[in-house]
Parts: sequence; structure tokens; C-alpha cells
Amino acid sequence: MSSIRPLGAVPKQGLKKKAKNYKGMNEAKASKREDRLWHYFSQFIRLRDCIDGTPAFAKCISCGKPQYYKEMDAGHYVSRRWKPTKYDERNVHAQCVHCNRDLSGNVDEYARAIGDDLASELKELSRQPAKKMLLWEIESKIAEYRQKAKDEAYRIGVEIK
Repeated sequence: MSSIRPLGAVPKQGLKKKAKNYKGMNEAKASKREDRLWHYFSQFIRLRDCIDGTPAFAKCISCGKPQYYKEMDAGHYVSRRWKPTKYDERNVHAQCVHCNRDLSGNVDEYARAIGDDLASELKELSRQPAKKMLLWEIESKIAEYRQKAKDEAYRIGVEIK
């Protein structure tokens, strides 16, 4: 018996493997681009919270301690693991490393600083279903926050890359 294939049949050679690699490549690219987005978003937040009239010093949202903006974190009231509030500018403020890392965000003081209404609104928003950002959305936000960071740097008189 010979192996006769039906007319028009085309052997599938490596198509599935290529599709998997392509999909994985997009996910890896999206992950790297989201890291880039976080870089610009964090830089914008820390520059936004710089005290007027000071040479690039920001005030910690929790304890009020002023520090050079590069030595501070962009701390979240609602943890950034909750995707709906990760890039919400109302949820992220300049925070000293001690409050953000050592005191796990110092959330009681953080809530007092942002107000009870906003704190409860952010908690409610964090309970919404998370939507995965598409690559074009990430790219759009990168451009937006890169420009916002440049504008804030100009406002306080520092140069950024």
C-alpha cells in the first residue's frame, strides 16, 4: 500500500512550533516594555511630588521626610499587584524607602495623607476585574509618561535621560 494523500492536503511542517514561539516572543516583549513603562511612570511620580522651591527633593507621603527624588520609591497605597490601580496616579506617590519597604508601605499614614474618600475609592477600584494591557497600550503609556516625566523635570530644573 502506498501512502496516498487526499488531493490538496498540505503537510503541516513546524507551523505550531513557530506560532508558539511567536506568541511567547510577544509576551516576553510585552513584559520588557511593561518594565520600561514602570521606569517612566515611577520617575514621573517622584518628580511630580517634588517640593516647589527645592532642588529636586520630594516629600514622603507617609512620614513627610524630604529626600532627593532618585533616592525615593514610587509607593502604592493599594499594592501594585492589583492591576486596576497599578498605574493610577492617585494611588502612587513618592515614598521614602523606609516607609515603602521596611514598613510595608506605612499604609495607615498613607491613608491619612490621601484622605478616607480616596482610600476607599482606590480599594473598591482594586476589586474590579483586571484587564491585561495590550502591547500597543503599553507603548502608548510609555510615550505618555516619558513626556510627563520630561515636563516635570523641566519644572523642577533637573535633567533626565
